[in-house]
Order: sequence, then structure tokens, then C-alpha cells
Amino acid sequence: MHLKKIIPMVIAMLALPFFMMAQVTTSSISGVVNDKAGTALPGASISATHVPTGTVYTSVARAGGRFDINNMNPGGPYIITSTFVGFETSKKEDVYLTLGEISRVDFELSDKSTELTTVVVSGNRVAAKTGNETQIGRDKLMVLPTVGRNLNDYIRFTPQTKITSTGGISIAGQNNRYNGFLIDGA
Repeated sequence: MHLKKIIPMVIAMLALPFFMMAQVTTSSISGVVNDKAGTALPGASISATHVPTGTVYTSVARAGGRFDINNMNPGGPYIITSTFVGFETSKKEDVYLTLGEISRVDFELSDKSTELTTVVVSGNRVAAKTGNETQIGRDKLMVLPTVGRNLNDYIRFTPQTKITSTGGISIAGQNNRYNGFLIDGA
């Protein structure tokens, strides 16, 4: 008995979404951006400014010059502008959008001659520094309280260093092959 009541209820619940209509609260525009010869201009910038609120919606033309701007406030007026490098800016004013509809706005841009300014780029390479360095002058070696007054005597004063049996110097536990020593810059 329960099964006879449940089955129609389940069928009604499954069919309900097909009969429901959603509320639409926005509008959209779409169109194509071409040059005077009818060639599509992918990459053209399109902006739509809602004059009463100052809200700006933007889009970029895809392949074929097609563009879409969705979720716009209905009404207007809108100022819709299309720009592309090397072409005059095209503007359409007093465009009004109808609730829930897609308005068609196409642009045909004219060539523009522009004199480009010269840009000079210069740079200097900074010498690569691979790690820490310390310079030890003759004056520091001469005041050491040791007999030899050499680099090994100076290094022994640093607690993180160790002179290996082969004469290598290990600093902070690193292998002595990872240290570089230059005497008089060579």
C-alpha cells in the first residue's frame, strides 16, 4: 500500500526540475570585431560601461573576432568600446539591454597610423656570487699570536673549521671540496 503512494511521489519529484523555470536577472552582449576588410581581430579589447553606476565589464575577442560579455545589469545606457593596437578606437553609445536577452554589438575598426617612440634598454650584468666570502688582509695575519702567521693558523681560530690530514680545510662540516680559497686574487 505504501509503495503505491511512494512511486508516484518519486516520479513527480524527478520530473519537477524539467517544469521549473529559473529566474533571470542579467543581460549579455556578444558580437564580432573586424577590420574594414572584414578580417577578424582576435585579441581586441572590448569594454562596456554602465553609465548610471560606472560599472565596467570587459572581454577580449577570441578566434574569429568573437566576444561575449555576460552577467551585465539590464537597462542602460551603456557605452561599449572596442580597441586594438594599430586601429582607431570604436565606440557605441546609448546601448540598452533587455532582461534575459543577448544583444548583438559588432565593431568594424579602421586602420590608424601611430608613430612609435624609441625605447632604449640597457643593462649591466652583476657578477654571480655563489656564496659567502671573507677577505683576510696581511695586517690580520701579522697580528696573530702564532709562530707561523699563515692561513692555517688563522683558520684554527674559527671553531667551525677543521684542517684535514690531507691539508684540506672543512668549514661547518662541509666537505673540503666545496670551499674555495684565493690568495692574492688567484
